[in-house]
Amino acid sequence: MEVKFKTIRSTDCQNNFGAYLKQVNQSAEPVFIEKHGKPCGVLLSFHEWEKLNSDKPFKKSAFLQRCDAFAESIKTKQTTSTQLLKELRDEAS
Repeated sequence: MEVKFKTIRSTDCQNNFGAYLKQVNQSAEPVFIEKHGKPCGVLLSFHEWEKLNSDKPFKKSAFLQRCDAFAESIKTKQTTSTQLLKELRDEAS
């Protein structure tokens, strides 16, 4: 029996990305994306991607690690959003 996956046009994906992202996270089924009738991409949940790449552990970039640390410090009231913005501006200059 052949399994048929949902296929959408790239413009439809652009216009409704949030809805498709929600769909792949709820169903665990990928959505295939076509441009001019030819396959050009696949949208799948992070969980499904992790399963496919279980031999390659996901490592967050330094920037994402820093964002997580800032978010945690704001949650625990160790840093305010104003302080965070000041630090980011200082680093950028």
